[in-house]
Amino acid sequence: MNRPASNARVDLDSGEPLVGGPWFSRLFLFLALASLVMTPVTFLMPNPDRLGGLAEGSVSAIGFALATILAQRGRRRVALVVAAATLLTVALLGAATLNHFDPAVLGISIVAAVLILPATPRRLVVPTVFAVFAVGAIAIARVAGATHEGLTTPYLDTVVTSVSVLGMTLAIVAWTHRRLVAAIEEAERIRSDLDASEARYRMLVETAPDGILIVDPSLQALAANGRAAELFGFDSSLEFLAAGPGPVLPDRQPDGRATLEVAHALVAATLAGRHMVQEMVYRRRDGTLFTAEVRSTLAESDGRTEVRLSLTDVSDRVAALRARDLTEARFRSLFASSPNAILVVDPAGRIVDASDRASEVFGCSTDVLRTMIVDDFVPSAQRAAHREMRAAFNHAPSDRTIGDHPNLFALRADGTPFPAEIGLSWFDTDEGRFATVVVADVTARREAEQAARDATETIRGIIDASPAGITVTALDGTVRLWNRAMARLTDIADTDAIGRFDPSIMESRSAYRAGIRAAVARNETVTGAELILTRPDDSIIHAIGSFGPLHDAAGTVVGIVGVVEDVTAMRALEAQINRKARLESVGQLAGGIAHDINNVLTAIGGFATLSLEDLDAGLPVDREAIATIAEGAARTSALTRQLLAFARRDVRPAETIALGQTVLAVEPMLRGLIGEHIHLVMATTDEGHVRIAGSQVEQLVINLVVNARDALTNGGTIRVEVANISVTGGAVGGHLAVVDGPYIALTVTDDGTGMPPEVAERVFDPFFTTKGPDEGTGLGLATVHGIVTAVGGHVWVDTEEGVGTMFRIILPQTDEVASDPRPIRDASRRGRETILLVEDEDLVRVLAKRVLERAGFAVLTAENADQALALAADHDGRIDLLLTDVIMPRILGPELAIRLELVRPGLRVLFTSGYTAGGAGLTASIPSDAHFIDKPFSPGDLVAAVRAAIDDTSLPLAS
Repeated sequence: MNRPASNARVDLDSGEPLVGGPWFSRLFLFLALASLVMTPVTFLMPNPDRLGGLAEGSVSAIGFALATILAQRGRRRVALVVAAATLLTVALLGAATLNHFDPAVLGISIVAAVLILPATPRRLVVPTVFAVFAVGAIAIARVAGATHEGLTTPYLDTVVTSVSVLGMTLAIVAWTHRRLVAAIEEAERIRSDLDASEARYRMLVETAPDGILIVDPSLQALAANGRAAELFGFDSSLEFLAAGPGPVLPDRQPDGRATLEVAHALVAATLAGRHMVQEMVYRRRDGTLFTAEVRSTLAESDGRTEVRLSLTDVSDRVAALRARDLTEARFRSLFASSPNAILVVDPAGRIVDASDRASEVFGCSTDVLRTMIVDDFVPSAQRAAHREMRAAFNHAPSDRTIGDHPNLFALRADGTPFPAEIGLSWFDTDEGRFATVVVADVTARREAEQAARDATETIRGIIDASPAGITVTALDGTVRLWNRAMARLTDIADTDAIGRFDPSIMESRSAYRAGIRAAVARNETVTGAELILTRPDDSIIHAIGSFGPLHDAAGTVVGIVGVVEDVTAMRALEAQINRKARLESVGQLAGGIAHDINNVLTAIGGFATLSLEDLDAGLPVDREAIATIAEGAARTSALTRQLLAFARRDVRPAETIALGQTVLAVEPMLRGLIGEHIHLVMATTDEGHVRIAGSQVEQLVINLVVNARDALTNGGTIRVEVANISVTGGAVGGHLAVVDGPYIALTVTDDGTGMPPEVAERVFDPFFTTKGPDEGTGLGLATVHGIVTAVGGHVWVDTEEGVGTMFRIILPQTDEVASDPRPIRDASRRGRETILLVEDEDLVRVLAKRVLERAGFAVLTAENADQALALAADHDGRIDLLLTDVIMPRILGPELAIRLELVRPGLRVLFTSGYTAGGAGLTASIPSDAHFIDKPFSPGDLVAAVRAAIDDTSLPLAS
């Protein structure tokens, strides 16, 4: 409680003065200043003893000044002693210097006693009084004057009288002081008792667990203990009292009444003499609310009527009661609305309560159920076990959740059994321990489960009876289902496949299958996927697969359903058909070759014969005839290159090129081919690289652009685009199933006449053309198809009659970086190096030897690889270059180059090839950085190629 306590306590034994305060030091200061002022006045007065007056004034000023300083510093007892000593000293000085009796000495001595006694401990009061009396008596007797002769009787009477008065006065002062001290001690004892009582009361109030408030009838808090301030969130009771009642009283109580109304009613009832106990909601300083139990009693203080409030925070208790009520309400709600039967059973097995659902499950009313025991609903065969279980439960109760026990049955009221699931829990009350029994009738669920099992078995039988392989896999490829047809197809049992990553997938096809899984995960369906499966004996199975998403109840893709069909026999039949078709194509090809090459050879042979006749006749050589022969040879060379590309026998090595840059380099040539009436748009990128010969890219672009040009009879636009694409899901534009990964697309589009479907289907067939007999050979697009498929790419056409045509080629990207192009060498520079020429065709060998020797080279010739090896071993001089055909009997050119590198380190190599009968893999056998020249070649091209190969020191022979 915040009531002020007295702190005016005096310790008499310690000599603490009974008087004091600011007036005390001011009195001493006044006396000091008065003495200081009166001292010079002494010289102005007609006093013969000015020196004595100066001494008395000086002593008074100094003494009272020192007493003032001590009083201001709180040393009041010492200040009193100094003041008394100052007075006695002045008295002695006056007595010693004055020539007549000074009655002031008597008063000074008495004042000195009055001043010094309050500062004197009780045990020294009598000695102090005698000391003051002695000093006063000496002063009164005028010690200095008493020694004079002629001391008269009246003088002695006066001294005796004065001393007697002094003694009686000091005795009265001492007696009065002792009585005053006794009275003060009694008052101090009483005050000490009151302070102790107040301290005990304060301790009881401050340490009370409840908040205690003293309020007046207007609800103003007059006092509060620390617990009350803590309850309301204040740091101290003073801070709480200063805040007033407003911040702690919410507007309304939970029952809707105004808080001020409730509080005034409480105070009014208490003032009427009633002891009130009720709950109220208050607000803490931070705004949170709490519930307190308030006890009010009437209190009296200083004649005023007050109300004492005791507050106990019961928020936790109220919350617990509300939680209990809520829990009970929830239990009742669950009890009433549960889809399962709920019984409350006592330890003896008697049913004390039952839910409405229980009456439906057991076939009798809840009133009847409350008259029965649990054993009435337990089959007779299980009752003994049930009693043991109940005894064990009563001995050591434990909750048991509802579980599915296939052999657990319960009885209805009419004795009909039904499958049930039972859960147990227990609770204690004042009346004892009870068990809650939850009984679920699972008849419908058991029937549904059996129906589902039957349906599953039926579906499984259908799946196993399917002639096509059916699989279900997780999104990561783990097998979940593997039917019998799939087991027959792969020779892998379902027990060996389920739970594993699909064991029929070849390692080389894992990326392809990953693309299928990714597409299905996006909720797409993949059909017609080309699959290559492997059996445990490493045999290969060709198959066609269709894959779709498997959804869960929420529509999320959780698996992949695949239907796989063996097409190995069909692929073998297709191969036979393709071989037959290829034979037909070869026959058609032979006719085309016979027609075109015979025409060229006719011109070549005719002009050659005419030239020989002219030479025999001594006539000058006909330059036009020779030019015609050269032009015919060039046409034959172009024709054979197209045929080699169609037959996939072109052995020129592929190189890593930036496709966009290579296509852009052909632009000037294209603009010369298409004419000014056609608009050419080039949109290319140089970000990706592919593996293909640069000359083949030129063939692709030229053939496609010329084909587009011929479709634009009245002008139009041709657009050539190169762009990076990424294939996922194995399809591009819905046309082809390809391996997923990065590709570069070369697209040539025109807005010309387009093609009908029957023409578009045969557009890549060799010698198929819609042009006139003298307008085209039909090999252009067949050549495109041959080049693209030879490097692992794909090509297709999209066309619509009257709208236009688009040819699209996709080539797989490579991570290799394109090498810098080799510098062009000057073919006119004379050669001095030695060349080993290996060529199995006599005419070509003779021609090449003559051309190179005319260019200044020394040439060693060999008809085959064996002669070349022997010649290289026997030749003593240096051999600078090996010029070899790629296809030769027994030992191919690349193998010969490797063998010669062993005996001739640093040997440079130049490969050449024309039409060959070689097989697949020839291109791979030629180093990617090797120099190469096509047959037929011109003398100038041969010399330039030899010069470039010799001068290129970037790499030695690649083995």
